[in-house]
Amino acid sequence: IQERAPRKIAKVIQTIDIVKTKGDTASYLGMKDGAPSVGIYRMFIDAEDVPLAFTKLVGKVGRYKVQNEFERVR
Repeated sequence: IQERAPRKIAKVIQTIDIVKTKGDTASYLGMKDGAPSVGIYRMFIDAEDVPLAFTKLVGKVGRYKVQNEFERVR
């Protein structure tokens, strides 16, 4: 993202939450509509607080290992 964005990443905000799985996502994961799942969201923001990118990961509730390593690219 850093290499392709016209602006540089100043900060990353990540949120991990338990969410209700709905519609196509529930079907794809083989879950019932409304079943609990893990939601991981990550937003990349520039120095002017303008969002550059947003990622969302939804998965079945279970064991997860989430590891993040951020290094400023110049």
